Amino acid sequence: MFKNLSQPGYYSYESCFIIDDERSRAHEISDIIKGLSISESVHKQNLSINLTLSDQAGLLSEAELYGNEVIVINYKTPNYHKENKLRELAFRITDIQNVEFTGNLQGLQYQIRGVHELSYIKNLVM
Repeated sequence: MFKNLSQPGYYSYESCFIIDDERSRAHEISDIIKGLSISESVHKQNLSINLTLSDQAGLLSEAELYGNEVIVINYKTPNYHKENKLRELAFRITDIQNVEFTGNLQGLQYQIRGVHELSYIKNLVM
């Protein structure tokens, strides 16, 4: 049958950035991600992302995240039909929640949620 189709979970994560709304600064967040999920459903019109970050460096205040920034995820899938296997997804941040101190580490832990960038733009245009 089909031998070259990717299986669920058959991807390798490469990097993740948050880009400010003016597209002037990018912040690498790969090292502070504690959980990442990308989901889709027949009951929703878009892909969604949920990130859990453990931030000891103060990204939330340094980057001045207000909830309109772009998250860019780079990943590879071995069975992608092109020579360069690196792929990219972009999401627009829609919510930052559960901001709390992590105790002894003197940092913050929080969740960021977003929707696929094309879905976000489509909803603004319609």
